[in-house]
Amino acid sequence: MYELYEITLKSKDNPKGCKLVSDNPFTSPCILTLTGDETSDLDVFGTSKNILKMARLRTRGDNASSYSVKDFPVKFLALKYSSKKDITKKEYLKQIIDFVNTYFMPIIMEDNVLYDKETIKKNLRNINIITYCVAASEAILMIECIKNKLQSLKVDEDDIKEILSQIGVITIANASDLSKIDSTTIDIFDINDQMFLYDNYLDKTGMLPANYISARNSKYGTLTRTNNYGSILYKGTGIHDIKEYNKNLIGLITSKLVVNLIKNILDNIYKEELVPLTIDTLIDGVHELLIMDDNIDLDVMRKAIDNNLEYKGATKLTQEELDELDKIDTGKVK
Repeated sequence: MYELYEITLKSKDNPKGCKLVSDNPFTSPCILTLTGDETSDLDVFGTSKNILKMARLRTRGDNASSYSVKDFPVKFLALKYSSKKDITKKEYLKQIIDFVNTYFMPIIMEDNVLYDKETIKKNLRNINIITYCVAASEAILMIECIKNKLQSLKVDEDDIKEILSQIGVITIANASDLSKIDSTTIDIFDINDQMFLYDNYLDKTGMLPANYISARNSKYGTLTRTNNYGSILYKGTGIHDIKEYNKNLIGLITSKLVVNLIKNILDNIYKEELVPLTIDTLIDGVHELLIMDDNIDLDVMRKAIDNNLEYKGATKLTQEELDELDKIDTGKVK
């Protein structure tokens, strides 16, 4: 069975910085983090920490922009399974359907009656998913479950696509086919990642496709996009570890994507009308990073970004609060 956690500020009473969710968090804006091994505390909460880092929220050893999950307008969630050992595909799919029915469908319909289209689109800006590794397949299943339900209610196919486009998805080091996903989705992948290189980029003839060759011959990588889907192929270290996506230039790129996503979420909190999520919203500023000068000091650039980052409605921690969290992290709080 699954457990849904909200990532919280660490304290003396809550040194792990998480709590089990009781009510439906998706009635307000959320970012759900999914990872490859969802039975391991280290993987589940380690992935969440890395995504907080991409958002430039304070994490252990990195004050970043001095924002934190404390009173942040967007909830960060982590999905954990008690066990996946010996679970059948049918049982796993049943759990996904149960999750969608429990958390997603109540913001789409009430008493088996759909809200109007504009209300659903606005509500779906509460659903944002960031995945690492094979967890992209889980996000695909969740979105497919919503789509199947809408189809069963005879919603027009064009309306379904329009509705689902307001779910934001970022996939990192993904091994799944995203070509048919209806959410607004950006995929970032290290072309040197040997774990998934052949799964993703060798076509049926055994030849590398043109987009991979183009990325390999580029300066840092390439960005391509369609109506609601974008792909960043990056020339990285080849190490299959989410921590690598918080380092060097690729760290700036992933941060740009996550910050863009959060800023759109915040726009929708503070504006009554829908501020649509589009692929252009997600990739804004990424192309400039992929072609920037070699002489740029990335550390200086990172500090400037942190200092200038503004999250509407969020409050930065004071230095006293940051110092207290450092003590908790290092075990110096009595």
